[in-house]
Amino acid sequence: MDTLIKDTAAQILAFVQANKTVTAWQLKVHFRLKSSYLYLSLGFLAAEGKIKLEESGTDYNVTAL
Repeated sequence: MDTLIKDTAAQILAFVQANKTVTAWQLKVHFRLKSSYLYLSLGFLAAEGKIKLEESGTDYNVTAL
């Protein structure tokens, strides 16, 4: 897996753990990510069982597990 995706996933996880629940849009803006890196990183974290994604309108709520 791309090192950038793993590094981004680690940063996202730390941010979500510190803030409990955030939206995917907040993560995209905060980290200034391209959508592809954001969603690859979120998918990686979800597959690892580290976050939960819940659809909220046109966005997703991201919660640390």
